[in-house]
Amino acid sequence: DPLNPDEGTEFTAQLAQFSSLEQLMNINDNISAMNTASSNSDNIALLNTIGKEVLYSGDSFKYSSGEIEVGYLLPSDATSAKIDITLDGQIIKTINGTDLTKGAHTYVWDGLDADGNQAPAGDYKISVTAEDSTGASMNAGPILKSTVTGVNLDPILGASLDTTIGDIESYAYILGIYEKD
Repeated sequence: DPLNPDEGTEFTAQLAQFSSLEQLMNINDNISAMNTASSNSDNIALLNTIGKEVLYSGDSFKYSSGEIEVGYLLPSDATSAKIDITLDGQIIKTINGTDLTKGAHTYVWDGLDADGNQAPAGDYKISVTAEDSTGASMNAGPILKSTVTGVNLDPILGASLDTTIGDIESYAYILGIYEKD
């Protein structure tokens, strides 16, 4: 009890402890404010992506017509890689990769199925299979490239990007941002 100390020095020590506690609480409040400001700054920076192309990790897209850039991210050099584009679990088109070096590689899908017919509109998925020099399967990630049409700054769900082929749930999935050609 700081108002009824047993000794004179106890009163001073207890006041110093309360002062330290108050300072720690103020530091905590300031760090929380800095985190919020940093997050808001990141979200505002996303506005600069509108109208630009983004390359991002993802395995699904909405197709209506035209061309779509699909691809893969190789963790190391591969001897083969292919992209299967599927609709409702059925393979619509397979693209055999020609660039097999470590890194991100995209290919333009012209919207045609394996028989050369226009593919129907719908919610598509891509899957990637790749092999290394020993013939072992590699963990190659599917990627997409699309134009950003909007930014959602929802304070509860977090920032996300709207693109011409669907949403990117987090800017953490973005691998690159490019000016449109």
